[in-house]
Amino acid sequence: MPGTYEPISTTTLTNNYQGIIFNNIPQTYTDLVMVFKGNITQDSWDMSMRFNNSSSGYSNIGFASQNTVIDSAKNNSFSAINIGQVSGWRNSGQYNIGYVHIYQYTNTNVNKVVSTTHTSPEYANGSTLGTWANTAAISSIYLYSRGPNSNLFDLQAGSQITLYGIKAA
Repeated sequence: MPGTYEPISTTTLTNNYQGIIFNNIPQTYTDLVMVFKGNITQDSWDMSMRFNNSSSGYSNIGFASQNTVIDSAKNNSFSAINIGQVSGWRNSGQYNIGYVHIYQYTNTNVNKVVSTTHTSPEYANGSTLGTWANTAAISSIYLYSRGPNSNLFDLQAGSQITLYGIKAA
């Protein structure tokens, strides 16, 4: 029988913000899942995440498709995990959607592994597999959008992010 998803926290932005932080994440689950529905204030750029306020030890490989073009990217020794490309879609009712699975987030014997899927009405659909070369239990997550030269862009008002805990079967 699969594990059970339990909502930990839901944030719906009432204003534009540079990022979302989930602090004091309960250590009572096996895995975490984050679901994102929203947009950013600029054109298409990356959504990224960091754990426990750490800006080192991240690597990821990602694939995306747009129309008939397939693109891939690999980043080693990065300052965050890229969890997908999002767009600054401005049409009402159309959103970027992202699903992030963080495996064994409390296990202090393994580096952390993240898998993502995302879709954007304006840019691409894709997946990412990321790692954080750290065995610390994850107690906080910072989700943000970054552009060229690591400029931060705002998440648009109305964006919604829900963090779930998964209990083992």
